[in-house]
Amino acid sequence: MPLVEVNGATGRNEVVGPARTPSTTRDELLQGVIDYLAEHGIAKATFRSLAAWLGISTYPLVYYFGSKEQLLGAVVAEVERRQREFAEKCLAEGDLLSPWQWCLENRELLRLDFEILLEEGRRSRDGPLANRVFRDWHHLWVERYVEAGLSREQAEVEATLLIGGVVGLQLDLIATGDVGRTSRAFHTLVSSPVQRRPEPHEPELGPRRE
Repeated sequence: MPLVEVNGATGRNEVVGPARTPSTTRDELLQGVIDYLAEHGIAKATFRSLAAWLGISTYPLVYYFGSKEQLLGAVVAEVERRQREFAEKCLAEGDLLSPWQWCLENRELLRLDFEILLEEGRRSRDGPLANRVFRDWHHLWVERYVEAGLSREQAEVEATLLIGGVVGLQLDLIATGDVGRTSRAFHTLVSSPVQRRPEPHEPELGPRRE
């Protein structure tokens, strides 16, 4: 039985074969979706409104993503991939400060990322998307701190503190637009953990004896 989809550009029904591969690639389509959502938000977004804006039928969206929930998951995964790849490149070069530059240059993507994750939290307590995002970032920074000489236990704590601080600064940046203050705070935040680590020869502080 042929599949009938709505052409977003014309508003008319079109008959499409269920085995036909869309001419638009998944990556091209995902970029178009990200551009739309960054501008319009996710609240009223539907496959039909997305298709109309992209000038295509809804078929490619259904073909590649299945549902709006799966599509939003793909958007988060793509935004996080871009941010994490940039951060990993910087960290490999020993540069702890430049990852914040990505946040400054991609504030609309950050806003979209938070919007999707907060909507997921409203719908479900489990939050698989948010769980995966935080887990991936936690792993990245734990390994960075272990390489810098922290014990794994201390690295776990420092990574948790760092991620919590960075998320707060990202929200601050989105809400206030204060680039200078949030940038200075980020630089202080990421440069402190290893500097706070006591050297092995340093004695533990105890009660002072008279």
